[in-house]
Amino acid sequence: MSRFQQGQRVVVQTLFVGKEHGKVKTIDDGIIQKKVEISLDNGDTKWYPPDALSFEELTQEEVRAEIKNVTNRVNKVSSQLPKDMKTELPNHLRFLEDAQVSNDKEKAVRECKYVADELEDASRNEFVTRDWWENTRRSLEKIHWAMKSRPL
Repeated sequence: MSRFQQGQRVVVQTLFVGKEHGKVKTIDDGIIQKKVEISLDNGDTKWYPPDALSFEELTQEEVRAEIKNVTNRVNKVSSQLPKDMKTELPNHLRFLEDAQVSNDKEKAVRECKYVADELEDASRNEFVTRDWWENTRRSLEKIHWAMKSRPL
């Protein structure tokens, strides 16, 4: 069984390209060689051997910066959001920040999922653009996996 999970954030280290970031899409535990399909942040999808991958680990400061990034992005589009979303999202982003500071992994994952679900709905209903959502989704995934894999 592979040490990676579907949806997990990883860093790909290759000789020719250097470091790229993405998430695990598919794991093929083939008979001869295992390989992992990665959806890269630049939009490409490629297969890599597991030894070219490592977990994406963010420091406390990097997680805080990602939360701030999402908060700023939401603030910039808040006038486009429905009234309930406009008032609820900032609250849940504060809850997410509090959970990160107190290292409450369960609360952080729950709040991250709530914010992601709401913003995905906003994208589906065309309150925000698909590109805006995709960029924001990547930040939320980074926060989610950083908090989920953080030691207690």
